[in-house]
Amino acid sequence: MKNADGKAILNRADRKLKWLYCLALVSSVIPALSSGWVALAMGTVALFQLPLLIAYAYRVQMVVRHPATLDAFVSNWRLAALRKLGIGLMFLGAIGAFAMPFSSYLAVAIYGSTGPSGVASFVVGVWLAMASSAGFFGVVCFELSRLLGFETMLRPQVQGA
Repeated sequence: MKNADGKAILNRADRKLKWLYCLALVSSVIPALSSGWVALAMGTVALFQLPLLIAYAYRVQMVVRHPATLDAFVSNWRLAALRKLGIGLMFLGAIGAFAMPFSSYLAVAIYGSTGPSGVASFVVGVWLAMASSAGFFGVVCFELSRLLGFETMLRPQVQGA
């Protein structure tokens, strides 16, 4: 993960990664906007999500306006693994959030029917809400890999130790 000079390699964030990052941020707020029973089961209320939504909107505009916002130095395999874990969790969160409107169709596809009083639809909705919350943990892992990469890049190298 280092070049010939022993320096960490700068990974530039491409457009797909920026879209995924922004979708993962938004996906952590979407369960609060889901059906009433799923939102109650997850313990989310849309009013309490407002400060997060404001912070996420600021972060999204930073990613959109500044091209180097998500660039990171990857200096070892641990940071690369943490970065890939974060990207995978962000992908899972985005899929879970945008599959939530189709939870009743997925329930019919999985269970054959929605069951008595739609309980299968509720179960699938809760699972999708949990999957969409993985996007937040993906963003945390991704940002932690970026932070640690910049820290190792700025740390002075000790010679002969």
